[in-house]
Amino acid sequence: MSDSDSENVQFFEGVEKLLEIWFASTDLDSKQCDLRKIPRHKLESLLKIVRCEIISFTRNEQVDAYVLSESSMFVSKRRFILKTCGTTTPLLCLKPLLLLAEQFAGYVDIENVFYSRKNFKRPELQMTPHQTFEQEVALLDTYFPDGAAYCLGPVNRDCWYLYTLNPPPMLVDSCTGTEPDQTLEILMTHLDPDIMALFSREECRSAAEATQKSGIDKLIPNMVIDDYLFDPCGYSMNGVSKTGCYMTIHITPEPEFSYVSFETNIAASSYRELISRVLDTFQPGNFVITVFANQNSVAVEAPREVQRLHSLGDWARRDIQHCRFKYYDLTCAFYTSQLSKLTQAPTTECTASNIHCYTTTDTCSCSNQHEGLSQNPCQSCKNDKNTLVNEVCVSNTSYCITHGTQCIRPASHEHELQNQLTLSQSQVNLPKCSSCQQSFEDIKPIRSRCYSNLTMSNSNSATSFNNGSTMRNSQLSRLFLCNLCVFSSTQAKLLFSWWRNKIS
Repeated sequence: MSDSDSENVQFFEGVEKLLEIWFASTDLDSKQCDLRKIPRHKLESLLKIVRCEIISFTRNEQVDAYVLSESSMFVSKRRFILKTCGTTTPLLCLKPLLLLAEQFAGYVDIENVFYSRKNFKRPELQMTPHQTFEQEVALLDTYFPDGAAYCLGPVNRDCWYLYTLNPPPMLVDSCTGTEPDQTLEILMTHLDPDIMALFSREECRSAAEATQKSGIDKLIPNMVIDDYLFDPCGYSMNGVSKTGCYMTIHITPEPEFSYVSFETNIAASSYRELISRVLDTFQPGNFVITVFANQNSVAVEAPREVQRLHSLGDWARRDIQHCRFKYYDLTCAFYTSQLSKLTQAPTTECTASNIHCYTTTDTCSCSNQHEGLSQNPCQSCKNDKNTLVNEVCVSNTSYCITHGTQCIRPASHEHELQNQLTLSQSQVNLPKCSSCQQSFEDIKPIRSRCYSNLTMSNSNSATSFNNGSTMRNSQLSRLFLCNLCVFSSTQAKLLFSWWRNKIS
């Protein structure tokens, strides 16, 4: 696709807003309460407030499943699930929904609420109250005084927001939460373009064809599938089982903002095989896994299982958080594909985006994409403390962080660093940054513990650092290209050759 074509692609926010409400009744006639008694035309009016509509419907004795113009809705006896993408406004339907639940279903009490979503790619395009999580929380708090809001994951990268009820112990009904419940959700980005092409009218003439060719029909057996293929591209499906379990998949295939979500509430003691099937089906670059399970679920150990999954095939975990609520355990984990970085075409510029890199106990987290890194784990730090300076990986600490052709080196530093780059006066005619054109000796380090803190030693066998640590030249030469990420590969090789001649 040309640059002009890419600019003409109309953006669509695939990330969904997921609202799940569990209703309860203390009346003796609670068996008569049922959300499925809400008339269809009332639900259609409700969805107009949300800015979407019903396009397909399937049901069994346990659940009514609706495919919407923007994702899905599931209605069972006392659980209501609304999952909508794009610029929809699901929280605006809360007040009329609660009224409908009381008027037609007989519910006056709410057992629990879950509102969650991944961070938006373009939040500025959302409508109030969904432009920020703070806006959403403020609205939710007006309905649920015992609500609590959480952000899992790094706030400056991919993260996942959650709002749920957290009542004081004295207000918790002993009968609440006795029904087994569990949910697995996988939110995927940077999908394989060839796989995403299946979900367009150019590649498949029908939703059934896309479902079969992609292998979606094999993810969970014995599901009655209701699928829809949008024109010119896009895909949604609901699957329901005889036991009332569901799965739902929604796909935004455009390569500029590709996104796939998978969600199911099937009960399983382990989700590892299912997770692997989903990943093999869609081949994402990055994904988030969330696993909920209450104490009565057969999946009660599933959240802890994810904690042990340091890697999943070609995907390495880079962050994980665990929460324990009144009745539910939750694990949220973030993974990145290592294979996609190793197989991409060589570049003449360093594409690393991290200012620095802290290694974890699991894998190298520096996410380097430099020329010279051809294996997994990272050949610079190898997650080995012997190649770390003060516990900080030096494989991605740079004088100037370059993104392609745009240099984002800070114009000034608020705090003068104690350790400045020490270079011999004889070091002249050094290459310049390929982006900002500043000479090597003029660029100051951004971090105090970066690779720039070295002072050349007269010894041929080792190099000394200002903090007192040393590194053998054989190690340093292996790290050298990786650290000079502000230079093009050609310029870095020239500097590397000059340095080797200097110490030899």
